[in-house]
Amino acid sequence: MILMIFGTAVDCQVTLSTNPAITSSEKGSFLSICMGWGAGAAFGIWASAGISGGHINPAVTLVHVIFRRLAFRQFVSYCVAQVAGAFAGALIVYGTYWEAISVYEGGHGLRTIPGTAGLFVTFPLSYTGPAILLIVVLAVTDKRNNAPPPELVPLIIFVAVTALSACLSLQTGAAMNPARDFGPRLMTAIFYGRGVFTYRRQVLSTDCVCPKLSKLGISHFWLWAPILGDFAGAIAGAAVYDVCIYTGEDSRVNTRSCVRPRRCDSRSEDIEVGSKA
Repeated sequence: MILMIFGTAVDCQVTLSTNPAITSSEKGSFLSICMGWGAGAAFGIWASAGISGGHINPAVTLVHVIFRRLAFRQFVSYCVAQVAGAFAGALIVYGTYWEAISVYEGGHGLRTIPGTAGLFVTFPLSYTGPAILLIVVLAVTDKRNNAPPPELVPLIIFVAVTALSACLSLQTGAAMNPARDFGPRLMTAIFYGRGVFTYRRQVLSTDCVCPKLSKLGISHFWLWAPILGDFAGAIAGAAVYDVCIYTGEDSRVNTRSCVRPRRCDSRSEDIEVGSKA
């Protein structure tokens, strides 16, 4: 919820303030958006660290199920909480900016897609962001890789999310969190209609460059791109990290049969036995 309050609020403030009927001067820039989402991620992790270990992203949670042996039941409960929090956070911001959104759209209650719906949901075309984000997350929590103190992890995630948003959001829409998209999409469906689930299909199905996309599941673009695409990108990034860098045996990649055993001699064994005696 904290992530969505900061993230969607900065989206609204920067975008809506470009309308002179709302405010006399613009309130922020693209950098403000990047830093707002980064701050939301950092504060969200700090707030939930004592309860869930800072799990605010279903893609990160799924990676820990697959690669770090987190219980699947925790994945389900975390995902429900993450989506519910994202829905609530987006709803709070939507209520806060209701009047400004109406002025920006040109009429009371008028809502367009993508229009101001894009302030709350994403329409990405690439999944690079989640892969890079997971490499960073796994690196800063890897004790064998000169990891920082746990208290600094949220700060590093702030830098990572800010940087990824600044560098990759043109193609990805900064879609790196399935809950960040699905929760607000449910919220916008209430006020904007079902079009938030079909917008990309409508655009691409009329594009002469890709007339057959509708046969490839493009009618469910909202599911393939910002949700399943995020999961796939996160898994790919985690796989790269575990195969190329990680050496911990808690990873399913680095099982005991795959890890080179430590060398020992009879003298060290004798010392160990003697110490136990």
